[in-house]
Amino acid sequence: TTSDVAEKIKNVEVRDYERIRNNKAEMGFIAQEMYAEFPLFVTEGGDDVKENPWTMDYGRLTPILWKGLQEALAKIEALEARVAELEAN
Repeated sequence: TTSDVAEKIKNVEVRDYERIRNNKAEMGFIAQEMYAEFPLFVTEGGDDVKENPWTMDYGRLTPILWKGLQEALAKIEALEARVAELEAN
């Protein structure tokens, strides 16, 4: 079972960057940063980043984001229950 993804998700920043191949401004992730936490989503590039850049499969992020959302919702529900308990006393 996949668990404890929230900390890993927090470690990967959303970035503004220019794509190397066309100098187009984009928003997303830096593959090397993603690789440190979720290597299965990244294909390593070669020495020449213009010819063989690192790439990411953004579609593979969906399950991990879903799991992160489930973890966040569980924490919210636990906190709501605790607040309700405190307010009842």
